Amino acid sequence: MINEPNIKFEKKMFLEKGYSIFTNWVVSFYSFIISNINNVSPEYQIFNLMINIMINTTFDCQIPVIHLLFPIALKYSLIQSSPKSIQDITEEVIDVLEKIKRNNENSNAIYASQLLFETIDYLTGFKDNENIVQFLSGIDQMLIASTAQAVNSPERAYVLIENYLHDNNGINENQRKTLIKDMISLSKELGKQHEMAFWKRKSSGIINDEEINEEERLEENNINTINTSTKDEFIIRKMIRKFIKGEEIDNVKVYIKDKIWEIIWNCIFEYNKDTIKNNVKEGIEILSKRLGKEIKISYMRAYETIKLLHIFYDIKYLTKRRNETNNITKKYKDIIQRMKYLNKNIEDTETLTLIQIGILNAIKPIQNEMTTQVTINIIQKLANEINENICQSLIILSHLCRHARMFNKSKDYCNIAIKINQRENKEIITSTIIYQIGIEKCMSEYQQSHCIEVLSDLKVLYDEMNKKSKINKMIGYDCVIKKLALKIAIMSEENNGNYEEILGWYKKALSEKDEDEMKNKMFQQNKLKMKVYYFYAHFLETVNQIDINDSNLILEILMKYMFSLKYGFKYLYYIIPKIISLSNSIDTNGKKIMKDFVRYYPEYLWYPFLTLIISKLEEPNFSKTFLSLILTKVLVKYPEQVSWRLASSIFSRNEKRVTIIKKIIEKANTLNNTVQIIFNELIQFGDAFNLLAKDNDLEPGIHKFTSKRQQKYSILLNENWSHLIIPTQKALTINIPESHLQNNYSPFEISLPKIKCIENSFRILNSLQKPKKITILSKDKSEPYYFLCKGKDDIRKDNFVQELFGALNHLFETSHYSQQYNLKIQTYTALPMSEETGLIEWASNTIPMKSLIVESRTKDIITYHKLVAKEGNQRKRVDLYKKYILNSSYTLPPQFYSNFNHSFPIPHHQIKARENYSKSMAVMSMVGSIIGLGDRHLENILLNTKDGNIVHIDFDMLFWKGEILPVPETVPFRLTTNMIDCFGPQAENGLFLDMCTVVLKTLRHNQSVIISLTDSMLQNPFIDWANNESSASQIPEKPIPRFKRILSGIDKLGRVVSERSQAEQLINDAKSVDNLGSMFQGWLPYI
Repeated sequence: MINEPNIKFEKKMFLEKGYSIFTNWVVSFYSFIISNINNVSPEYQIFNLMINIMINTTFDCQIPVIHLLFPIALKYSLIQSSPKSIQDITEEVIDVLEKIKRNNENSNAIYASQLLFETIDYLTGFKDNENIVQFLSGIDQMLIASTAQAVNSPERAYVLIENYLHDNNGINENQRKTLIKDMISLSKELGKQHEMAFWKRKSSGIINDEEINEEERLEENNINTINTSTKDEFIIRKMIRKFIKGEEIDNVKVYIKDKIWEIIWNCIFEYNKDTIKNNVKEGIEILSKRLGKEIKISYMRAYETIKLLHIFYDIKYLTKRRNETNNITKKYKDIIQRMKYLNKNIEDTETLTLIQIGILNAIKPIQNEMTTQVTINIIQKLANEINENICQSLIILSHLCRHARMFNKSKDYCNIAIKINQRENKEIITSTIIYQIGIEKCMSEYQQSHCIEVLSDLKVLYDEMNKKSKINKMIGYDCVIKKLALKIAIMSEENNGNYEEILGWYKKALSEKDEDEMKNKMFQQNKLKMKVYYFYAHFLETVNQIDINDSNLILEILMKYMFSLKYGFKYLYYIIPKIISLSNSIDTNGKKIMKDFVRYYPEYLWYPFLTLIISKLEEPNFSKTFLSLILTKVLVKYPEQVSWRLASSIFSRNEKRVTIIKKIIEKANTLNNTVQIIFNELIQFGDAFNLLAKDNDLEPGIHKFTSKRQQKYSILLNENWSHLIIPTQKALTINIPESHLQNNYSPFEISLPKIKCIENSFRILNSLQKPKKITILSKDKSEPYYFLCKGKDDIRKDNFVQELFGALNHLFETSHYSQQYNLKIQTYTALPMSEETGLIEWASNTIPMKSLIVESRTKDIITYHKLVAKEGNQRKRVDLYKKYILNSSYTLPPQFYSNFNHSFPIPHHQIKARENYSKSMAVMSMVGSIIGLGDRHLENILLNTKDGNIVHIDFDMLFWKGEILPVPETVPFRLTTNMIDCFGPQAENGLFLDMCTVVLKTLRHNQSVIISLTDSMLQNPFIDWANNESSASQIPEKPIPRFKRILSGIDKLGRVVSERSQAEQLINDAKSVDNLGSMFQGWLPYI
């Protein structure tokens, strides 16, 4: 046993001796530890090396090592110290923190406070130890928050103060006022505009309306009075100087900031050489000082500063008077490289465009001093190229703003591009720029107002371009003309144009004939062709409403969809389900053509849709269709993954299905002889597994396979499995590239863990179906893998939902509406092993919400349930809910906030976890409302204690089945007081609402994909969606029409509303007191 270290704390030692005392303290502590360790152990060698590093000043890593080891040293010291020693340490730490609070200029105090703050942050993760709790409880939380601000950790300070306000309602009014003012300041530092507005409203009576109005008036000082078309150089320079100094940026409103940038855009061209020099010199000096302070606080706050510095440094670089031509050419090559990152977001594109404008201005004074015609021509050529690239960047900006529904800003960028073109006093006739500007402006106008006249303008542009391309044969015209033809075709379709005319526009968007496409088996990356073929096929499909007897039309549609996949996989999740659903509606010749064509497509394209293909097994002549060919190809290529996907068919009660699958396995084995070996193992594993799943004789608790009663399952303990991979979601999920550019693309991880055996112990859970929790051990001896073995339950529904979620994750990752927010649904394996058994992956690092919220409320819940039990009438239940929950002095305040913070005690972890929680709640709330997901009680929602995401389980209650329960479900998703408790100060109106809006935008934009997938799944003859023979009578209405209404934004009154309005309506329905009061009380609507 190690005795307490003999470490003496001298008063003020931290402040006076600086970081050297920390070095001595850590060395002393670790020397003591080494004296109690065997000197031949690895630990001894490690600690000895650390000490040598700390005492040797020649090591550059000395201070980082101290930062790393001091928190650990203090932790172990506290654990082994007496209460008196802990008190001494606590007093010393408080003394240091108070010192930094009063004076932040003492370098030793700054170093000490930074190290101690990091240490306190680290120790909050060990609150299960009494000594550490004693130490932490002795330090005032507001003192730690002040330190966080002093050492440039505003995010942590924000969380600490917010937690303090939430947990301490009894603090005096003056302290509350001070803390709320701190929250306003911190919100501003962190760029949290919405939160800042909230805290200002919260401070009503603290910061009165007159003060707020005065503050806003000062923010707008003289800016709104400036005419943006002014050419007064004095006003412009004064305006930009104020902007550079930061006088008009820190508290400025967004629209004012945009106005400043508009002035810069409009006036930057007017600067002469002296103006550029003066602005650059003054700007760099001021901006550099400002950036040094801002970058420590928040990147978002420093963004405008960084953007301006980009411009000024580039202009300074170019205005040198030595070797000017080479400087400009070299610098411009760098800019071209940076332009490759365009199309990603508005801010980066704006920055690069402004840099190019700076370069263009730098060229003017240089060009005037050139003496030879050669150098003049070089500079002129470069200027023209820059002009053209600036216009191209502006078109991209307009496009990005249009997709963000910032239509006025989109048109402004087009107008700026036109101004640049006119400023040169000549039209850019060497490219298509002027036409692209016109097209983009028309598209913005059309999307903003849906004005049909815009279509006529686009047709005029098409005719002009077509004529000019025939006369001049300009490079790039052909591509732009085809893009324009596609836009006209889609817009004409949206406005119910003439069928033949629309067909003509689609044909104009293509140059090759379909016959040429069939001969050309080469895969290419061509986004235009991918789009044209997709929209062309979709038009033929929707206009003709697909007559299943017209096999020629169906074949034409299918071939065009296949052609689209040749050039890219963007529409994969719509096209493949459509091809599968129509596979039986083409004649023999059509099937032969499709079969021939399918041979050239990569196997990974079909893998995500194996469930759909398997659902077609019993259709007539399946073995002769191209679907049978696809299934065989994928099995040959990926036998380890596909074998698990075919398990439910192998162990099916339907002999016809079993026979068909066995024939496919035999055929695949002739091409890959490991296929049969894998299936032999799977059959052995599955036989024992299905017996275990159906065994309901055992009682809940821990059991062993080696007991006499369980010997029939002993094969699961064998260690002779050699080919079966462990069926985790990670192992079975495929990665699809953007296009098929390489034949050797590997969509799965190269090395996947394989089954060694099943652990001897297993646990039977205490529920009606008695599911068994089993542990699978891997051959590589990595961590164990936990699964739930379920019987008497149709896992195929869960499997469908997980596949749908996988498709939605693909949309969230690739859609320009959502890709920047990192939205994702956490999925897990749900493998059906027969019609009534299945293997479900255990969600690791999760805990049911019920255990976080309900356990401390048992008495309150029982009391309320007794009251409700007396009231059979629904209206009375609602009245009781209002009286008991809302208006009574007896209340049930939410508990989730405190328990959530306990799971993430370190502040910066807590920030990220709360963001993840809000995002995942938004995704599942919106997705759940669209697919009619019910039964969202607190045991079916889990919290991931590692990252804060929520995980949903049990998807039996789909397609609004909850509405026809004896006590109907009346809310679209769970959004009770506890669920809202962790959203932050704005509750459901902050990040949660913003992300709900983003999710709805993404789903609306891709509604055809969602409808195609769900329609295909609903047609699966092997899944009883209502758990009843008369399924149709058990679902309130046909799901597809309801999907379409919701995804089109049609509300209950038949109005089309915006995504945000739709999200707000759903949130209001989920929070409605009338709706919650009507819910089944076992659902716990008041928790």
